[in-house]
Amino acid sequence: GYTYKYRTHLFVVSVRGGRPKQITSGEWDVGSATWSTDGSQIYITGNATEDTDRTYARNLYAISLKSGRRKKLCGLPGNIGAVAPSPNGKTIAFSGSDFSRSYGTNNRIYLISTSGGTPKCLTKHLDISVEQNLSSDSRKASPSFGLVWSPDGRLIKYIATTRGADRLFSLNVETGHIDAYTDDKGTIESVSYSADHTVAAYTEMTPTRLAEVFLWREGKSDRQLTRINNSLLS
Repeated sequence: GYTYKYRTHLFVVSVRGGRPKQITSGEWDVGSATWSTDGSQIYITGNATEDTDRTYARNLYAISLKSGRRKKLCGLPGNIGAVAPSPNGKTIAFSGSDFSRSYGTNNRIYLISTSGGTPKCLTKHLDISVEQNLSSDSRKASPSFGLVWSPDGRLIKYIATTRGADRLFSLNVETGHIDAYTDDKGTIESVSYSADHTVAAYTEMTPTRLAEVFLWREGKSDRQLTRINNSLLS
């Protein structure tokens, strides 16, 4: 009822440009969109039901690019986001909430087959929300960061807030073991990995330093690459 007749829907457009093609329609909103590993489908989040504005529940759908047919893969009582298909294209990781504690419910990492079914929660043993929760007036259009698979499909990497810091973590899909590979002295804003994941570039800020670009390399100390704000802070 708050958006009147305006809805958010999925469009595709050629990389060469041109007129966008609308894929979804109706009285509901598409929350996010992610290509499947083979590019034949797009995974979207939303709730394509009649009472979509009266519920917090969200669903994960797959849309075939060939037929345009939409298939519901799963749903949760709360939010679904950060959708990431595995490198082999057989499973999908996403963050979501079962809304068991209303707005105080932690976001957790779930795994589901690309054919659909009941999602499996991978982080029930983790008593923090798998998301960035720190707020700052110093941010300027930091890109949102979701879940990233390692190239071999063994790990899922993400940013989460612990003890006043946004840190980089990795979750072993099989064992549930979690590693933190940045310290808690600053807050990670966003990250981009090299193809083999042995190197990562990330932006980090502290309570007394605006965000700068750093380089993480496996087995070595992190290195600061930019000092854009030195003149201001001096």
